[in-house]
Amino acid sequence: MRKFILIILLAISFSVQVQAQQLPKALQGEKWVQAMANDSAANYFEAEAAFQKFYTAWQAKEKAERAREANSPAEEEQRKGPEEYCISAFLKWSVMIKPFVLPDGRIMPMSQRLAIIQEARKKQKGQ
Repeated sequence: MRKFILIILLAISFSVQVQAQQLPKALQGEKWVQAMANDSAANYFEAEAAFQKFYTAWQAKEKAERAREANSPAEEEQRKGPEEYCISAFLKWSVMIKPFVLPDGRIMPMSQRLAIIQEARKKQKGQ
């Protein structure tokens, strides 16, 4: 079971890094995207603030674009751009990483996270 958790954590980390390499330069430079790629070197609170700023601006842009499209007779296309992918990935990442955020915003290294997970499993088995 420990190997399974380790594999999942590594796979998530690897997939975020691979996806980040395929993103436009503007998104790659965002602090919150960089935090997902190298989470133990990032400050969670700074990444969250940068994400909120980006997300607010993105929502305003999308709302204006939808209003423009509503006035045009063309059919609406279902599109999911890199921004939407990153937003979704960040929301998943933030839920997964939040238990491992230290009070000052630093994120625990992977070794500490795994130790906590293993300790919790031992306690669970002992009950």
